[in-house]
Amino acid sequence: MPKLLTKSKFLNALQCPRWVWYAVNRPAAIPDYNKKSQYLFSQGNLVGEYAKQLFPDGITIPCSDFKESLQLSKQQLQQQKPLFEAGFIADGCYSRVDVLIPVGDKGWDIAEVKSGASVKDIHVMDVAFQRYCLSKAGLKINRCWLIHVNNKYVRAERLDIYSLFCRKDITGKVLNCSREISGRISNIKNTIKNEQAPVVNPGSFCTRPYDCPLISLCWKDMPEENVFQLFADNRKGDELSGNGILKQENIPDDFHLTRLQQIQKKASVEKKPQLRKKALSDFITLLQFPVYFLDFESYSSPVPFFKGMKPYDQYPFMYSLKKINNWEAEEENFIFLSAPGRDQRDLFIKRLVNDIDKQGSIIVYGKDFELKKLDELAGLFPAYRSSLEKIKARFIDLQEPFRRFDYYHPDQAGNVSMKKIVPALTGHDYRKGIANGYEASLGFFHIAHVSKKKDEIATIINRIKTYCCSDTAGMKKLLFLLKDSITF
Repeated sequence: MPKLLTKSKFLNALQCPRWVWYAVNRPAAIPDYNKKSQYLFSQGNLVGEYAKQLFPDGITIPCSDFKESLQLSKQQLQQQKPLFEAGFIADGCYSRVDVLIPVGDKGWDIAEVKSGASVKDIHVMDVAFQRYCLSKAGLKINRCWLIHVNNKYVRAERLDIYSLFCRKDITGKVLNCSREISGRISNIKNTIKNEQAPVVNPGSFCTRPYDCPLISLCWKDMPEENVFQLFADNRKGDELSGNGILKQENIPDDFHLTRLQQIQKKASVEKKPQLRKKALSDFITLLQFPVYFLDFESYSSPVPFFKGMKPYDQYPFMYSLKKINNWEAEEENFIFLSAPGRDQRDLFIKRLVNDIDKQGSIIVYGKDFELKKLDELAGLFPAYRSSLEKIKARFIDLQEPFRRFDYYHPDQAGNVSMKKIVPALTGHDYRKGIANGYEASLGFFHIAHVSKKKDEIATIINRIKTYCCSDTAGMKKLLFLLKDSITF
């Protein structure tokens, strides 16, 4: 079979020609997608299934057998009913359509379903490719639509599928893109015909609009402390890389860097942590014992499963809490994990209020998330508002000294997330079991709304508990490291 240019590969090419070459010619060499990407894929599939309910007389085209799918797609056109996942080949291109809608003598409308909450340029190019492919296959295309999630919708007791989605006419935008689509496709076909992958220097585009799975391959020779890790500024990395500068230590002295980026460069040159001891000392003096370490775990879904939630609201399904009465004391541990598939936000907040005493500092890492969740819970359960306000007032954000680079280690790579800082500074390993929040969210979402296998549910629950406790353990290690850094 000739090398087909599919819709997904077309979108790969728009981001990077090297990506599409590997996708067509060396697919086995592409590393597996990371857990974040897998989580986003699962959310997209979920939205697609719910969107089918907007077309109750629609017909789903099975896609397990490629040739059969093509034949059925042509045959079912005669039914003049909405078709889900109909696939067509023309001019070396292949595309499946989320929803193909009959409009009588006018032909067919294309409807693309997205799990996001707005129309993006990449969506328009997506539909432009579909229109090109279907038109070449002989279909008369009338209008083009994007069906996306309505992030203003608030769920009542029952899910209102028609309020969950917005339907936007993007025909004009698609027609504008279509003027250049043929040339783009021709260039991409020439790229994938080449015997060797195109040489493309890494840049910030490697993660925009999607995380490219080739990063580990294309970036393998990138210096450990490289210019793309400059804090909060990818554009400087592109500029420096374009001038042949990849190492932070080689950045010219007259190149403008922010104060934090200057600290990064100094750490890279001196190969050692940079400390502002006075600022660290001031932070430590804020603490009042007993000290708690608190971490929430949550998942979001484009489809709100419980009353009062909007699309992509974070449902807090677990917290881990540690307590120490002084620097030498043994820790006490508290854990709450919701029953999968049940709305237990009321029990979550009741247990949290009960587990935290009325005095002492509460350490969180990146307090905005926990503050927002507590505000939402207070709105749902007004009886707990006073208790929650008192808890919030005792929050101390452990991320602050790291965000200010009061303590900066070159191994952080310009990152202030706990998953990067804790291993870099303490050696605490997140790679065993669940390694990050996306994996925890994906795991709980799976057992809450997909899997019914008892053994699988028990295994995932144990892994989630271990992971969440690792976060609070990591916070404790970081706090002790800061204390020790100002006393030696």
